[in-house]
Amino acid sequence: MNVSFPCKNREADLRYAQASSLKAIVYPHGGRKEFEYELNEGVLPNGTVIHGGGLRISKITESETSTSEQKVTRYEYTSENGTTSGSTYPVAPMYLKLHSPRRATFTEIIRFFRWKR
Repeated sequence: MNVSFPCKNREADLRYAQASSLKAIVYPHGGRKEFEYELNEGVLPNGTVIHGGGLRISKITESETSTSEQKVTRYEYTSENGTTSGSTYPVAPMYLKLHSPRRATFTEIIRFFRWKR
């Protein structure tokens, strides 16, 4: 069953995804560690890169004291060929219709929720 929802944006939004994520750790001695995030990426079978499925660290900035030099660590998630190293679910997502004219069979429900890699 494939159901569409016109006018509903299901694209991942970084603002909402990182709304309650850890922003920084402040240590008692004055040190600090700050975190920056980006959306997870994956490649569909047709080669299209999509965003979604949570966050990943893009940069960590840390200092031992409030006056010490900052150490910056950047993270890149790329494979050997330079594309994203993320993967996606092998089929386009399907959304269940709550009030279907017929009930889904047990096999359809299992197929819908099964994660294939």
